[in-house]
Amino acid sequence: MPKFFATCARGLEPLLAKELAAINALDIKKDRGGVNFSGDSTTLYNANLWLRTAVRVLQPLFSYICPTPDDLYEACRTVKWFDLMTTDHTLAVDCNVRDSGITHSQYAARRGHESSGQRLSTYHCLSSADVRLRNFALRNVLNIEQQLSSR
Repeated sequence: MPKFFATCARGLEPLLAKELAAINALDIKKDRGGVNFSGDSTTLYNANLWLRTAVRVLQPLFSYICPTPDDLYEACRTVKWFDLMTTDHTLAVDCNVRDSGITHSQYAARRGHESSGQRLSTYHCLSSADVRLRNFALRNVLNIEQQLSSR
């Protein structure tokens, strides 16, 4: 069963967990800034349609130890990009960093995008891209998640 993470404003996690229970999501676990859950494609569609407190729904893809931007680049190069997108798709990468050797979020996002190979797509803003990735570097661990909602 696929795992997902619905983000929300801090303090709204209990309410978001109740909303997820109402759409029959499984394995609901509150976390800082959101709620982890699992479910099938129907659950995912319902999450995107009915969650009022969620900002976005993400699907975790990969996790790597990355203390430097060069490590981030090499880790992202191991991603099988053609499993996520074709040459006709556009890609946008956003990155947040905290307590990490990677200190500049925009540079980290650009390095993550470059690792996909410039032949795949040009750099796009999150709202107009076909495939939207959110990278989060926390304590030198990079988590790559695909944004599944359009908000």
